[in-house]
Amino acid sequence: MDPRQSARPIRAVYRFPVPEKFLSQVAQRISQLQQQPQWWVERVRILERGAHRPDPATGDIEVPLVAPIPRRQVRSLDIRPWVERLWFEAGYLYFACAITPQGSTRPEEVLRLLDLDSLLDEGFIIERVSLQLADEPSLEVPAP
Repeated sequence: MDPRQSARPIRAVYRFPVPEKFLSQVAQRISQLQQQPQWWVERVRILERGAHRPDPATGDIEVPLVAPIPRRQVRSLDIRPWVERLWFEAGYLYFACAITPQGSTRPEEVLRLLDLDSLLDEGFIIERVSLQLADEPSLEVPAP
């Protein structure tokens, strides 16, 4: 890689532990999803209007009298083009996601499609197990 260039990620692989009692449900949901041409999710972004950030370097330590007003921006996205593969291995759900200049999917969105997002509230953790950069050889992703 040219030292003047910054690394550009192109793929991330995540894993998520799936309790045994959910395995058949998740396998069935994956099968259903693979039959669908699009996987729509709603992405919510919180924007703050009127937020004033003091800059101590300029002597600005004024605190705004009015709290910032949060505003929600909701977009519907088809994340299927970014999810390259979903599979189970040794009690874990794995998924490979493309990272493009146009965007990527958030791992939580994949879990939401599989009805597993409630497990995050119970303390289960999504782990990124690999990140492929643009000039690296292709990752070995198990065949179905």
